[in-house]
Amino acid sequence: MILIVSILALALVAGGWLWRSHSAGDGEPSPAGPTVKSSAGPNTKLPPVKAGSQGCAAMDAVLSDLLEQTPQGKTFTQRVAQIQSGQTDPNSGTVNAAPEWAQFLQILPKHYEEFAAAAGTDKAANEALDNLHRIVKIEPQLISGEIPEYTDLEAAQRLLEEGTPPAQNPKYVESRTQLDKALNQVTWCMPTWPVIFG
Repeated sequence: MILIVSILALALVAGGWLWRSHSAGDGEPSPAGPTVKSSAGPNTKLPPVKAGSQGCAAMDAVLSDLLEQTPQGKTFTQRVAQIQSGQTDPNSGTVNAAPEWAQFLQILPKHYEEFAAAAGTDKAANEALDNLHRIVKIEPQLISGEIPEYTDLEAAQRLLEEGTPPAQNPKYVESRTQLDKALNQVTWCMPTWPVIFG
């Protein structure tokens, strides 16, 4: 069990923050919105990029405000800053901000109307809003382990010790596939959106 947790933790840490490309070539057309510089969160260190559309840029502004002004957003961005500066407690275990991100996601349903108002009639922004609903539903379940990667952790640990990759939980695979598709479009739409559980 410890080995599996260590391996999964190592995979998250080794993967680091996954920055989406925001460019054509990964299933989305070239972004047509204004250039946006992330004002809050892990993407502030990245250069400015185009939002997917005008509505996407307006939604990105809502996201930035929530990251800067809500307690959960501040907790997440502070944790990210701590990780990025390398000032973490070596005894604290896995170094990532997934739990703080999951807590931030849980406040977003209270702000769906703000996102919808920003999206207006913009098709790309409304698609991102639909995908935002999917992300809020799925990603916290993966982060918390509510949908585990392996149905039998002990058997998976034995297989890993033998050097054999264990079969993943089909529900995990399906949820991960849905999440990746939703994240691909949302990160194309809103440049401030971080992807941390890749």
